[in-house]
Amino acid sequence: MRIVFDVLEPGGYFVLSNQMAHPKLEFTQAVFTDFNHKPLQMTMRSKEKVSQWLIEIGFKIDKILADGHGYYSVFKASKPR
Repeated sequence: MRIVFDVLEPGGYFVLSNQMAHPKLEFTQAVFTDFNHKPLQMTMRSKEKVSQWLIEIGFKIDKILADGHGYYSVFKASKPR
C-alpha cells in the first residue's frame, strides 16, 4: 500500500479488496496450493485493520463496502491533494 501511495498522483484513487473471513478456511488451506506449490496460507484481516493501515500511510478513506456475510470488504481511498 505504501508503494501505491508513493506513486499515486495527488487526488488519485486506490481501490482494494480484502477478505475478512472464510466459511471453510481450514478446508481451503488443506486443498489448495500457492504458486510455489506449497499449502495455501490465507490471512484474514478486519476492515478496521486495513482502514488503520490506509490512514497511517496517508490515504483518506472515501468509502468501505462489505458483504452481508462479513467475508469481504472493498475500499475506495484517495491520496490528498
